[in-house]
Amino acid sequence: MRVSLKKPGGTFFNSDIPAWGYNIIVPETDIGSPASITAEVFGLPDDAEIRFDFSSLSGQVIDPSTKILTVGEINKGSTVSTITTKIGGAQPLTVTVRRVK
Repeated sequence: MRVSLKKPGGTFFNSDIPAWGYNIIVPETDIGSPASITAEVFGLPDDAEIRFDFSSLSGQVIDPSTKILTVGEINKGSTVSTITTKIGGAQPLTVTVRRVK
């Protein structure tokens, strides 16, 4: 990410700050039907490793609860985990995402 700051005298200070982010994708599904959880990662090289730690809520089964994948695998559409729910309606998802390597 590029940051530019304007000093009071009118000059600019520019710097590139390393930043990365992700999106978690969960499709609509029916009660009792498993749905694949996928993700997108941006701002990291394909060989960087990302760890996903999911916490199931009451009525949810998320399996596996922990998975490590490379950015390349993630961005090719690999399944990060699978969620099956017994609850109708919107599904809150509790996940911690961090870079391992």
